[in-house]
Formats: sequence, structure tokens, C-alpha cells
Amino acid sequence: MDRLSRVLVPALCGLLVALPIPASPEGGEFIRREGNHLVIGDAGKPVRLRGVNFNNYFFEEDPALILESDHHSAIDFQRVAAVGMNVVRFNLSYRVFENDQRSFVYEQAGWDWLDQNIAWAKQAGIYLIVDMHVPQGGYQGGTEDGLALWKDRINQERLKALWRAIAARYQNETQIAAWDLLNEATPPDPMSWPILAAEIAEEIRSVDRNHLLIVEQALSTGDAAFPLFLLNDGNVMYDFHYYYPDEYTHQYLASVNQADGGHYPNPDVSVLPSESVPADEIANPRVPAGNSPWTFYRGELYRVRNPLFVEALPSFSCEVNAGTVYFDDFVINEYDETQNWVRQVMSIDIIEEEPDEENVTLDPFESVASSWSSWSSDGGGSHALVTDGHRGPQSLAIKNVSESYNLSHHAFAIRQDYYYRIDGWMKGRDVTGGSCYITLEFGQLPPGGAFTPVDKNYLRAKLTELTAFGAANGVPMNVGEFGLSRWTFLDGRGGLKWVRDLLAAFEESGVNYQYWDYHSFDFGLYATNSGLPDPERTNQALIDLLTTSLQPR
Repeated sequence: MDRLSRVLVPALCGLLVALPIPASPEGGEFIRREGNHLVIGDAGKPVRLRGVNFNNYFFEEDPALILESDHHSAIDFQRVAAVGMNVVRFNLSYRVFENDQRSFVYEQAGWDWLDQNIAWAKQAGIYLIVDMHVPQGGYQGGTEDGLALWKDRINQERLKALWRAIAARYQNETQIAAWDLLNEATPPDPMSWPILAAEIAEEIRSVDRNHLLIVEQALSTGDAAFPLFLLNDGNVMYDFHYYYPDEYTHQYLASVNQADGGHYPNPDVSVLPSESVPADEIANPRVPAGNSPWTFYRGELYRVRNPLFVEALPSFSCEVNAGTVYFDDFVINEYDETQNWVRQVMSIDIIEEEPDEENVTLDPFESVASSWSSWSSDGGGSHALVTDGHRGPQSLAIKNVSESYNLSHHAFAIRQDYYYRIDGWMKGRDVTGGSCYITLEFGQLPPGGAFTPVDKNYLRAKLTELTAFGAANGVPMNVGEFGLSRWTFLDGRGGLKWVRDLLAAFEESGVNYQYWDYHSFDFGLYATNSGLPDPERTNQALIDLLTTSLQPR
């Protein structure tokens, strides 16, 4: 799962990737494409793949921790069926089959593990989408961690060979719905993924003409997704992931250092077509010249009176300062039109590393230092995480600023005529100019931007945008991942409403879809990261909603 929001680049509907062997299933009870939907077998019985992801602890580097894990057992496929789902998107890591020191040699333990899961799925009447979640070269997911897949050709050859081996072994297995070629591919350019996808498909088709293929939209390491493309193959479904708006779906997740993401529906939140334009900031007290100990600085109360202002960005700023200023432990509060306190938007403590996700604290929210973005007007100045904190052991420091230097955090939505204040702790050493401070920077709609409330109309509009490729090309579409942070289901944040509205939109659009995910602390229906799924630690309200919504039609 990628967990940053992506701006969809319009699909290149006419881009075809040549494939020497166009595929057509050879009969039987295989799921196949027919026009823009899926059917089963020669009789052409319509089917929609509605289900959930099994992550299988794909992130583990030791294959034994995957093969011998307690992620799930036979009963979990039965639980999936009881909810009304008919498919598990089954996340694979190449490591269960192949050791990096023994390329192209496949371990029997990996085949035994996959055989066992196919048997469990068959007993429960559940299809499997076999998804290559971690390829040789590293997990993709919109980060640079997996660039070795694209830079080192041998990794691509290993991936293609592994897919050929998997497809050959299971070419006649009707319990497998599809081969998902690569999860969230993150190539260095728009053409690398279409080329590799065609090569993988060619390897699969050389041994297996029966199974449906799934091709996902690629991500970039920047702010945009790459266009979808057509494979020259008659049996393909096309895929994207739905986490919108990202600030809401991933709120309070330590893995992406995301703080408060608000509630749903929220008529006061605008989803911007591009970044907001800086427009104003709070003129808060400055750190004095010279040396000063850790001191609490109470900010000014700022009223939002410009209808174009849509968000505020916490910021540490310095101007022309040859010394060092330390920043830590800031709090943002919101007040209504009469200055009555409404809520604490953020309470932030700076830390070095991502905390254990089962021990995330919301007050203070432990903010990983590396997630703070820096900006310099002239390339001068620097910042660092230092072992000199106000409350905890660490803080952020800015030093040697020749013009302007800024550190900023995640923006949050603001409301018209409401008041905002940021307070925090600062410390100075050899400060010159008295020009360092904590502030909120207010952003307004970009030119031509529109105020789009986050509600079911927004969810539908985003889905229409993402499925435009399928509509234009007459091909089936799949939402391989959609889901919410566990925190969205607490304190009236509206997680159930988001899921309910999105499921309704999915049903209207005809897409196939799989929830992220079945068993994990952050997103799971079963909310633990160790041991078998525990019926005493579930998101029961979500399970009940899915059960009501997904009973066989």
C-alpha cells in the first residue's frame, strides 16, 4: 500500500504494447474478460470479484517469517466467505520462492505454501488473485526503495522467470482468478512499466493461456501517477488503488507520519486540483538574539476571513540567522466564530524514528523528523535532528541561515471565520537578528481551483476519473486496494460512512474491488500484527457493514 495521494494523469488510451501471443482462455471454468466485465467459463456466467487483501506479511525479508507466520489459516478463508466476499487478493513476495544468492532456483517450501493456500481457498469457495507485491529489486509503492528492479536488468529477468514458473505450475487451476503482474509499479519513466508488463505477459502466455491478467497503473516517486496502457492481449483487467483523500484515509499512521486527517463527510475540506498558493502567515513571537533556554511561545489568535483560504501548514521559519534555533512540542488549537475552543488540531513531539505502530500516541503525535520538508530561498542554511529536546530526547534545529529557511509539516483543512493558534517551545544559541519563529502558513485555492467538499459526490467524481480508462477502452477495471486507517473509525471520524458511500459508488460503476486489508493493526478487519487473527480484536462495525453490503447477489 502506498500510502501518498496521487494525481491521475490522463490515460493514454491509444497506447498498445505489442504481445506476440494474444491470449484467449481455452474453456473450462476460468474467469475471463468479456467486453468490459468478467464472466466464468464457456457459459459466460457474469461475476464480480469483491474481496479483501491478505498481506501475508509481505514486508518480511526472511521468507521463514512469511511461510511460518500466523497471518491466517484455513478458517480465515471461511470468514472471508461468510462476509459475502468471493476473492482474496493474495500478496506474494518473491522471497518465498527465490533466494537472492540462488537466482532462478525456486524453493519447494514456497510451492508448498501456495499449494496449501489454494486448497484452503478452494474449500471455502474463494478465488485468489495472485499479486506480485514484492518483486526482485524491492517493494515499489511510490517510493525509491524498489528502483533496483528498473536499474538492474537481471532483476527483471528473474521476475519474468518466476512468473513463468508460477503460471506453468498453476495453468490449470481454476481457483486462481488472475495473475496481478506487479503491485504499484514505480518506474523511473512512463515507458518502463509498459515494456516490462508486456514481457511478463509474454512469459506467462507461453505456458498459460487460461488465466486473466491484471495490469496496474504505475506510480511515480513524485506527485503523479503514470498513465494506464493497453496490453495487446484479449484477457486483461486494469487496476488502480483508491485512497482518497490521502490525508483522511491514512490519518495517524506512523508509517507515513500522517497526523489528524479530519472526518467524513466534511463540507469544510477542499480537495485541491494542485497545491495551494501560500497567502498569509501568523506573525508570532520571535526567539530573541543571543542565547535562550527552552521557552514556551504562545502564538497569536488568527481569524480566517478570506473565502479562498483552504488550509494551514505548520512551519518552523528562520531569516538571516547565523546561530541555531531549536523547535519542539507544538500544539495547534481551533476556535469557533466566538472564540470558543473547538478542538486540538495537532500536538506534535519530534522523534527520530517511526514508533511501533501499535503504540502510536495521538497526544502528542510523535512526528518523525525525516517527514519535515525544507525550503531555502538561496540554498543556504540547514536543519538537523538533534538530541536536545524539550520534553522528549530530540528536537529539530535550523542554523546558519543567510536569507530564509523553512521546515513544514502536513497541512490541515481550515474553516471560514474560525480562529487558529499555534503554540510551541523554542531554544536559541548564538541567535542573530531575532527572526526565528513557529507559525501557520495559510494557503488559498490555486488559480482556477474549485472548492470541492469531501463527501459522496467527491468520492464518485474521483472514481469516475479513475475508471475513465476502462470506459474509453471497453475493458474491465479493478480496485485492487481501498481502505482506511483504523483511526478513521473512532471518535465520530466517519470511517463507516466513507466505506458505505464508496461501496455504493463501486456497485454503480461495475468495478471489481478488494479491501485493504484483512489482518494488520493499521488497516485490518482483524487488528493485530502478530498471532492468528483474533476474534476479540476486530473492527466489528466494519465487518458488519461489509457483511450487509456484500452478501451474494
